[in-house]
Amino acid sequence: MNIMKKDILYLLTGWLLFSWPASSHSTESRPASQPSDSAQTSGGISGTLGYPSDAIPPLWVVAFQSNDLKKFQKVETAKNQSTFVISNLAPGNYVIVAYPKTNDPLQGGYSKAVPCGLLASCTDHSLIPVTVEAGKMAKGVKVTDWYAPENTFPPKPNP
Repeated sequence: MNIMKKDILYLLTGWLLFSWPASSHSTESRPASQPSDSAQTSGGISGTLGYPSDAIPPLWVVAFQSNDLKKFQKVETAKNQSTFVISNLAPGNYVIVAYPKTNDPLQGGYSKAVPCGLLASCTDHSLIPVTVEAGKMAKGVKVTDWYAPENTFPPKPNP
């Protein structure tokens, strides 16, 4: 009988702690480990970079909004950097293009030729839209199509 009273006391204590209404005067606090509002309402894109040379030059990797190519966000990469991350993107669809930071006219993209294997028979260089969701990172984007005909990808934005 003594054990039952102890069990009931623990159950009642737990119920009171977790079901008692909070004071209307309490203030909400956010633990330091909880992501900020912008991290919860934005997402990102990460992937790998290639280049038709032994070395990868410093690049601008640009995420253009699919429905408005005048809206974009870019990151800079260092020489021979083979990965990229673009954070703080609003949810939506984006196309990804890389440009050498020099005056080199080459453009590399994440296009339909990439999953095709970049073979000579892969003639569709249409950019693949990448969907960004709030609080998530879209992964696996391979910016390796440097073989598209001129003017296939959006022009390099001003620095």
